[in-house]
Amino acid sequence: MKSLYSICGVYSQAGHGVLPFGGFILRNEPRETEKTFEGKIADFYGLAEIVGSFQNEEELEFDKDYGGGRMPINYRMKFDMERKLWLGECDISGGISGKVICEIYPAIKFLHLDIEQVYTTPEEWARNLLDTMVDEGYLTIEKDENGREIVLPGKDPNDVKKDIPF
Repeated sequence: MKSLYSICGVYSQAGHGVLPFGGFILRNEPRETEKTFEGKIADFYGLAEIVGSFQNEEELEFDKDYGGGRMPINYRMKFDMERKLWLGECDISGGISGKVICEIYPAIKFLHLDIEQVYTTPEEWARNLLDTMVDEGYLTIEKDENGREIVLPGKDPNDVKKDIPF
């Protein structure tokens, strides 16, 4: 399972000034044992993938990768309890660095996502649902005279002697 968070802030870079960014993080759960996350960030330079980890609840590090052969940018931040902000630095290859300030919040409280379902096509999701219902006995699949699958009601799980009425 993963939890959805929003991330937004600004970073400064020599010669470019202060630039805003925003995106999302999918944090692996449970928090007690899983410290990694992935997500996407959009900024002045485009859309980038991020992959990182929480060292603890007050420190995090991630790499931002735009793809296309460009070098990833490394971010290291610590949570400032007084300001309620994540503060840190970003390092780009070639000795270029900058400062970063951001906020990270649960996007929708108590929302946990089954990523397998999120990233499947509607057809794959429907087939997975159908297979689960067959596995649990709610539906049965039989073949007609042409070899096509026919979905029929299964047995009532509370009384296996009865068919589920349609």
